[in-house]
Amino acid sequence: MNDPGQRQVALYDTTLREGGQAPEVNLDAQAKVRLARALVATGADAIEAGYPMTSPGEFEAVHAVAGEVGGSVIVAALARANRIDVMRANAALAGAARPRITVFVQVSEVQARAAGLTLDQMAQRARESVARARDLVADVQLSLGDVPRAQPGFVAELARAAAEAGAGTISLVDSAGVATPEEIGRAVAGVREALAGLPASVSVHCHDDLGLATANAFAGVLAGADQVECSVNGVGERAGNTALEEIAVLLRVKGPAHGVDCAVRPAELASASAIVELATGYSVSWNKAVVGRHAFVHSAGVHQDAVLADDSSYGALGSVFGAAPGLALGKHTSLAGLRAALVASGASPTTRELADMYRRLKELADAGRSPLTLADLLPAAESGRSGR
Repeated sequence: MNDPGQRQVALYDTTLREGGQAPEVNLDAQAKVRLARALVATGADAIEAGYPMTSPGEFEAVHAVAGEVGGSVIVAALARANRIDVMRANAALAGAARPRITVFVQVSEVQARAAGLTLDQMAQRARESVARARDLVADVQLSLGDVPRAQPGFVAELARAAAEAGAGTISLVDSAGVATPEEIGRAVAGVREALAGLPASVSVHCHDDLGLATANAFAGVLAGADQVECSVNGVGERAGNTALEEIAVLLRVKGPAHGVDCAVRPAELASASAIVELATGYSVSWNKAVVGRHAFVHSAGVHQDAVLADDSSYGALGSVFGAAPGLALGKHTSLAGLRAALVASGASPTTRELADMYRRLKELADAGRSPLTLADLLPAAESGRSGR
């Protein structure tokens, strides 16, 4: 259970929006509502339901989620910094108990040029759109795209102007996934300083192109970010985003030493992962952190012996999930590991049966048999009985 004495970091889940725009993924309203229910179960603080301007179907999907999710969770809709997008987002959120309009602009010169605008034009649109959105809903977020490649002074100035215009959250986005933890930490610290005296939170939105999304998000939290934007299984554009399950468990395990925590329920993460995997068609790697089928399975005999004696020796996350470590069968399996697997299955092998099965396990593994199950070892046990 999270400690209310710690600084609580909000998790803003963007599985429905970022995950929904991942290559070859198209989530309809029914799929989004089903996923939203799973996200509510995890304890996520906010759900970004989608980008209503994308299509009529996307508008209806966001509207369906807004009507489905209760008051315990914020429902957000994404909008570009223009009047039409903001109005469309607001209409899609009708019925939401806690609506949020998330306006986004690009703040690096390279991305502003790609959009055909100057930085000054971007800043003006951001201020106007935040003010317009604030007239419609009480909760407005401004997302600043490509912060790591932008001028820190410009970012800080725009962040403060947006907060003064009514933005309750300023999100710093590593749009191209090129930042390091140090760079994210500096960006967050700079914006927090710029927001001094204003009631605005700082959020981080990291992409995983360099495999650093979770590390970057955690660095942002340590620098003072109040919110992390993430998605289940890390699904999203290109290489994806900070994975909800990874940052949630990282905050739960390492956060207390830094005075931070989050409200996500670790026991619900595997179920949410499976639902997202099915909805998106993006298979979860067996060795994927936290939710992979082998994430807590031990194969090496020295590891098996250690976790059987004390599951915190190698299974340090076991206490977070309340799950016993798994033991795989293979050429590295220890005798104690095989015995434990047999006992867990309800078997009570004699010393000779155990020895015969262990010998057969090694023979099959050396011959390349994979995967191996206890059933594969039964002939050895039968042979042992007939030889008595």
